[in-house]
Amino acid sequence: MKGDAAMGRKTLPLVFGDVGSRRLLALIAIPLQGVVLWHAQITHIAPVLLGISHVFVAWRVLQAGRGSKYDHKTYMVGFVQRASVDRR
Repeated sequence: MKGDAAMGRKTLPLVFGDVGSRRLLALIAIPLQGVVLWHAQITHIAPVLLGISHVFVAWRVLQAGRGSKYDHKTYMVGFVQRASVDRR
């Protein structure tokens, strides 16, 4: 975040704070992703697995103060989740 602030970027953590941006992602962005996947009829393939993975990623996002390694692992879990449903 220090580098983003020094470069004048307006990232979520700088605008909403760490806890605020985590809540925004976990309570709005991740559920919205589920809705988009539902309307695209992708969740019909494995609804339980995708639902559990969304809840798991949202829970990890809400765990503030665990450090950058924990956040990176959460990012990688979310990346694998998104890559597994990307059927271009």
